Amino acid sequence: MASRFKQLTLAEFVAVLDQFPFTRRVTGVHMHHTWRPNRAQYAGRASIDAMWQYHTQHNGWSDIAQHISIAPDGTIWTGRNWNLAPASSSGHNGNRLAGPFMFEMIGDFDKGRDPFDGAQRRTALHVVAHVQRHFKLATKSLHFHSQLSGKTCPGSSIGYEATVQEVRHIKQNLGSRALLAEPAVSEERVVELLRTLSYISIASRARGLEAEALAEPAEEGMSRQQLLLLTEPVPGKTAARALQSRGPGELTAAQRQLLRAHVVNLDQGRFSTDGTFTTAASDVDALFDKHLEQALRAARKAGRPLQLVLYAHGGLVSEKSGLAGALRAIPWWKANHVYPLYFVWETGLGGTLGALIRGSRARESGRGITDLSDQLIERAVGPLGGQIWKNMKDSAEWASEADGGGRYVARKLQQFCAAHPAEVADGTLRLHAVGHSAGSIFHAHFLPTALQLGVPSFRTLHLLAPAIRVDAFKQHLAGLVGHGVDQLTLFTMRDQLERDDTCSLFYRKSLLYLLYNALESGRETPILGLETCLRADADVSRLLGLSTGHQAAPATEVIWSNTTEASGRSSSTSATHGGFDEDAATMESVLRRVVDQTDIVPFPRTRELVDLWHEPIELPEEVVMLAQLQAEFMAKTTAKPAKKAAPPRPQPASTNGHPRQRALCIGINDYPAAPLQGCVADARAWADALKHRGFATELLLEDEATRQNILDRISSLLTTSRAGDVLVVQFSGHGTQLQDAGRGGDEDDRRDEALCPHDYARGAFVLDDDLRTVFRRVPAGVSVTFFADCCHSGSVARLFGAPPAPVVVDQRARFMNARASDTDFNTLHRAFRASLPANGNHPAPADAGRAAMRVVNFSACLPEEVAYETNGSGAFTTRALRLLEKPSAGLTHRQFQDQLRRAFSRHSPVQHPTLDCAPTAEELPLLQALTATAPRRPRRQASAAAR
Repeated sequence: MASRFKQLTLAEFVAVLDQFPFTRRVTGVHMHHTWRPNRAQYAGRASIDAMWQYHTQHNGWSDIAQHISIAPDGTIWTGRNWNLAPASSSGHNGNRLAGPFMFEMIGDFDKGRDPFDGAQRRTALHVVAHVQRHFKLATKSLHFHSQLSGKTCPGSSIGYEATVQEVRHIKQNLGSRALLAEPAVSEERVVELLRTLSYISIASRARGLEAEALAEPAEEGMSRQQLLLLTEPVPGKTAARALQSRGPGELTAAQRQLLRAHVVNLDQGRFSTDGTFTTAASDVDALFDKHLEQALRAARKAGRPLQLVLYAHGGLVSEKSGLAGALRAIPWWKANHVYPLYFVWETGLGGTLGALIRGSRARESGRGITDLSDQLIERAVGPLGGQIWKNMKDSAEWASEADGGGRYVARKLQQFCAAHPAEVADGTLRLHAVGHSAGSIFHAHFLPTALQLGVPSFRTLHLLAPAIRVDAFKQHLAGLVGHGVDQLTLFTMRDQLERDDTCSLFYRKSLLYLLYNALESGRETPILGLETCLRADADVSRLLGLSTGHQAAPATEVIWSNTTEASGRSSSTSATHGGFDEDAATMESVLRRVVDQTDIVPFPRTRELVDLWHEPIELPEEVVMLAQLQAEFMAKTTAKPAKKAAPPRPQPASTNGHPRQRALCIGINDYPAAPLQGCVADARAWADALKHRGFATELLLEDEATRQNILDRISSLLTTSRAGDVLVVQFSGHGTQLQDAGRGGDEDDRRDEALCPHDYARGAFVLDDDLRTVFRRVPAGVSVTFFADCCHSGSVARLFGAPPAPVVVDQRARFMNARASDTDFNTLHRAFRASLPANGNHPAPADAGRAAMRVVNFSACLPEEVAYETNGSGAFTTRALRLLEKPSAGLTHRQFQDQLRRAFSRHSPVQHPTLDCAPTAEELPLLQALTATAPRRPRRQASAAAR
């Protein structure tokens, strides 16, 4: 996962300080030194990341302790959200409403250690002065850590009175002369830094921060173990640990080459396009068409079968851990003449659940580690953790859907097998599958998909501590035994070991019990890997031979850990749920069953085990935000009403008491002068996505999408609606600018923004004035959302723009430049408008302000930017539909906009989707019926900088 911390200059700090949207009143400044790392140990970003990891994973805090860190060279590193209380000094941290601004200086400033001098000293003093100036604080609002605790921090060599005098001198001169002889800070840079400084960590979103009111850095009180966590160099660690310490892109060339031939990396079911390691369809093509073909030829030449194992890891591990596990195991498989294909599917559940559990446990400190505390953790973690677990299961299912990366692999596997029928028939080509924990859920969808596509039977299926629900196993996998899966082997722990296992040290049972009791949709949901659940279900018990008087089917076997045999075909010694894939006895038993022989190369036993519950959190932030919203929504919908609460006011509804959902999707590729490629596909994709959400959809495509038809169809959609209906209008095509045709000069830049219909060449544009006039007809109580994937789409109420940026080779801009064209479109349009009937020549609306808007408008880019399409689809459409496919109950317009912005964070050229609507509509739920009692949700702090 990429480090989120940014390095900035003092001038940039001052610029951001002046523009940051503070909702928290700063009452003082707290000054610290890190002690460790000291100046000599400082390693740039790696040191900041190490502090973050130490504070979050070791201390269990929601984020790094400090608001900023000041480096020896005087530069500043971003830290905790400035609107959140720091972990500065026990009892003095404040809260979300008020409290100190806290900074750390990299170094050990006790006497005889690092000197407090140079650029670092200058920056530290100016930071204090500027924060005090901004909040009109007294000079002695500066507090050393040593004044608030028994520490020497920020160092015994730094005198308080002398520091206060220097800060006072700087403040006296701030208004009289420039102290920052540095280049001016661009607005783009300020926006970037505001977004970074508004970051709210997963743990902060998931729980309150009351436990951190008493938190403070250990500093000179650190133990030796704590010092190693902050200062140990990466080269001293094992290969797997070193990979987890690296940032994205730091795999070696040899590692990448190995992974490319054996790993398919997925994110939310689709090929992963960012992170440490990416996968594209072309990589999968090469895996089958090149690498597997070579492996099959080598196997035939050696006179042995090609054993192909498709491996899906568990849901606890992050992307880096999944890759590290693959890097370690692939050579072992290959040494045993097995070709592994690893699905790494970026789950990262362990670190997230660990943070939630530690947070819930901190709030219940003092109660003791008992079953009671387990129940408290289950109640605390269940709502949010359950939604995250559901998203992870959804990701496993999405991989096998029509556009999923798993289904693409299944098609390639079918083609590979079909190209070698003789090898399949004589056993030269053999297929196997292994799934650990949630990997069983992945295979529950992948294996049926592969078999439906015509892939031959799998010789073996091994499920290690399967986290799949019993009913899902019966639905998707049980019927395959003997009909697509020749042999099923289930490795799992006896019930006592499940109860002796722990999650993040505090929950005193295994992950499967946490699923059973809290994370699934209902309490005590049967999980396949739990012995009690296996024996309780009559069908499963009969299939596996666990019922009294029943023999296991010849094609099934259960292997219980801990077995008395340390090796063999039926051995397992794992004592933890997460340890099966690293247990030599288990993995060697799997291998012996795959190759059907006992003489094997032993499983490597030298790896330094990683505590998955304390891994850095790597789930996508939008996934956790969405899970939080869903948990809140579920809590509201299931909460019992207060006894004296007034009866709810009736909600406007349509036919049969239910809101109608209707959509009009418009797409145009066939522009004579500047054809596009992805707009019709976009319209169809929007229509399909909305159908899945229950909308009745209409398409208006190509030459049917004339100006008159567009306006007529939108008008008809509105006039035939009634209170409670939910409407969507979507447009993909060219956008442009024309000279302002309105008499009153309603546009700030004297230009109208316009959609380009199919008949634009005769001047028939759809102006922003036209759209405003049409949307003024929205009936009361009707929800209307407009999605515009074109240039100059920033607002249907007040658009303004600039010429487009240059287009890169593999992208097309959805912009029709009316000003630069040989055709005078402005003249054509004026003539066209003059020829319209009087009732069609709409005057410019007078109510163009945001407060008067009757529609919620999501658009592809800022007014001064260009909207792009790539690979036959609009960049905006691709990302918006990906978000809409996720569960979104309770998601507000503002929150959906925030997710869209983050989805474009790595897009090049720059493109920032926008939201334009009445301020009161920002916090209403997305694509939901309006209600007379719709609550207003508090705006998240992260939204302020993202606007």
